[in-house]
Amino acid sequence: MPAKSNNVESVTFNFHSLRFTPIKEIESNNNSITICRNVIGFINDEMRQGRGFFVDRNANKKGDERRMFMTMVSQDLPNKKFKGTLALIRSGRLPLIRPADSYSLVAFDKNQGDIAEQTHFFIDYSRQGPVVICFEFNSNGPRISDFEFYMRKVANERLGLSKATTVETYMSSKLTDAISNLANVLNVSAKIQPKNLNNLETKYQGYFSGLRSFSNDMKPKFLKFEAMYRSPGKSSSNKIINTEANNWIINMLKGFKERQENIDTFDDFVLVYEDKQGSDQIFDLIKGKTEIIKDIDHDQIKTVRQWYDVIETDFNAFLATL
Repeated sequence: MPAKSNNVESVTFNFHSLRFTPIKEIESNNNSITICRNVIGFINDEMRQGRGFFVDRNANKKGDERRMFMTMVSQDLPNKKFKGTLALIRSGRLPLIRPADSYSLVAFDKNQGDIAEQTHFFIDYSRQGPVVICFEFNSNGPRISDFEFYMRKVANERLGLSKATTVETYMSSKLTDAISNLANVLNVSAKIQPKNLNNLETKYQGYFSGLRSFSNDMKPKFLKFEAMYRSPGKSSSNKIINTEANNWIINMLKGFKERQENIDTFDDFVLVYEDKQGSDQIFDLIKGKTEIIKDIDHDQIKTVRQWYDVIETDFNAFLATL
């Protein structure tokens, strides 16, 4: 076996469900599986004819474009799986390039094409109900909410098969525990890109109106905030129940459970709270997702099939728990 190279990266995979709601005219004969297969079939037909299906998630918003397209997708019929990649065209300020054997930097030549980030995904459609997705977490590439948007555009608008899509991230039990057992918020810290505030559902955006106003005036690239509800050194007997903060946090936790866009809005979100038994607990939104971490040797693992081989055993083990 070839020796491991120095080009090794630890890659996180998360698990999600994707449900399509068929339009009324076809609901008796269609479900999430049949619609997903039709969507993938359409994309494959486009690629066979030398075309790609582009979607710009920010087409109706101000700011940078967020253009995406599937670069490839294959079907594993015996195991009822799809394996593919979704690419995001990089927009905004482009990176500089260092020519070989040089200590200078030059601009990327746009005449050569676009810079794109690629995210791998694997879809299981072997069971009833929503399809299950194993999705690579690529901080620079498409997120699961981008994938849902892309699939929705094809299923709803291009094929007219679905009236809605819903993606749900499989979380650890800590999210459910926090919603049901939170008695008092002690500390909240978060990191967010101002442009992502608009991705929150409208009913949650009011909580962050002050941050939006500050961002509009000061134009930071990132915002970090922390709210502390317990003074250092104070005993628990002196605690004050903050009803407003508790209601805010419980609503946000429910939002994380209901919609992926609310999760993807944040780069970091950590809650420390006291539960109903009087114990301090920690909920970390990013680390709270069910995940598998694998070392990917980019010198040896290059094809989608090779990527799938790395995650196959763990993906099937996760499916067996559902």
